[in-house]
Amino acid sequence: MPVEQFDVAGPFDFSDQILPREDFRRIALETRPDLKAAVQSIDQATTNAKLAEANGEKISVIPAIKQSNDLHRGWAFRRLQSRLGDLRGKKISVLGLTYTTNTDTLRRSAAVELCQQLLAAGATVSAFDPVVKNLPPELNSVALGNDISTVLAGAEAVAVCTEWPQFRQADWLKIIPQMRSPVVVDANRFLEKELKSIAGVEHLSVGRA
Repeated sequence: MPVEQFDVAGPFDFSDQILPREDFRRIALETRPDLKAAVQSIDQATTNAKLAEANGEKISVIPAIKQSNDLHRGWAFRRLQSRLGDLRGKKISVLGLTYTTNTDTLRRSAAVELCQQLLAAGATVSAFDPVVKNLPPELNSVALGNDISTVLAGAEAVAVCTEWPQFRQADWLKIIPQMRSPVVVDANRFLEKELKSIAGVEHLSVGRA
């Protein structure tokens, strides 16, 4: 991977992208000014990588970051498979389709990739995103709902992808019983507070069994 590009992860939620360095700097500083130190660290990593390359040295840090991000990116699908087994014929719901909040962009979205993986595995996929009204051709088989309740009704699991604040405002006490099985795949524990008091919910996140 060229040293002037970075696959970045962190609280600014660009882990599903490979961005040119200047784009990363601009977006990160615009959305999270408190991340100035992180941006400076990336700049230093770029300088070090270029110096190493100029001197014929191989540097493995940046490819390792990409490998780590790729593993994280595919975590939801792997977790669904390990929990549910064969996904053929099973209804899986996806909450959030855009690559991050406050945008309607689906380009480079990990949620879109998850939908494609689920469809390829034979699952029936429904999805809801508060700003997405139309799906691209590759997601024609996904049932796009108008609200969370409709999308989760009868689902064997739901994957929380884009962390829209609207999802925290939902009436989960009424929504969860509508699911066929209350399995919530939520990598970053985004809905932990909302779900912890609801009996029977299986809340799966990174670092937890």
